[in-house]
Amino acid sequence: MPIPEVKSWCLKNKGWFVCHIGFTWTDDHGHRIECKGDGHDICKTEKICAEPGLPPCNVPAGSLVTIYVRVDGGYNKTAHESFIYNPNSKCTAEYEITGTTLDSNLHFLGILCP
Repeated sequence: MPIPEVKSWCLKNKGWFVCHIGFTWTDDHGHRIECKGDGHDICKTEKICAEPGLPPCNVPAGSLVTIYVRVDGGYNKTAHESFIYNPNSKCTAEYEITGTTLDSNLHFLGILCP
């Protein structure tokens, strides 16, 4: 089964904390790169979508990308799934994060292709 291609990653915050979206990917030389994203606060009940190919991350098209979530005052969470970034895709990887600052859980909800 081929790895899905997505344009953006969306996160719904259902936790009792403020968090931020970040991305990791591997460059052409095999080096793991991490980008903390734009730093936008994602408050409880808020949903934010981010495209890793846009600034500040500038992930190249075709990269295998993984989302991670920075939890203010808590532990960061990294997704178990990775997807190919394609700026021409109409699909979105949907996630939600739940819990408390020191006990949060990141859940993959699926790929949404309108």
